[in-house]
Amino acid sequence: MTRLLSSIFGLLLGVGFGVIVGAVSFAIMEKLNPSTFVIFVPSGPLRVGILGGLLMGLAGGVLGLITGAFGLRAFPAAAVGALLFAVLKARSVYRDARLTINMADVSLGLDFVLIGLLVALSLPRVI
Repeated sequence: MTRLLSSIFGLLLGVGFGVIVGAVSFAIMEKLNPSTFVIFVPSGPLRVGILGGLLMGLAGGVLGLITGAFGLRAFPAAAVGALLFAVLKARSVYRDARLTINMADVSLGLDFVLIGLLVALSLPRVI
């Protein structure tokens, strides 16, 4: 039962931290590189921040669920975040057959690591 509660709280924390970190990160990246960060969205830091918050909330939920279900601590949770980013990047590279790392990729990878750290550090205080 505690594993179930831990995974549920991890999911909720991951979604919350993902929305906050994603919104701020995507808005900053849109401000630094207007209309080159996200192509299919009308330009503007607020709109891109909202979309980024929603997308990172989904990824943060998955990351929080994994962190809570397995009871990971800070370093392993950050490693899972980096691994999740690497898997998503590898899918992109496999599909496009090219590997390019730009500032947006670095920011996104750090977001995954930060969300994993925040969930792992906050989860013991919640349960």
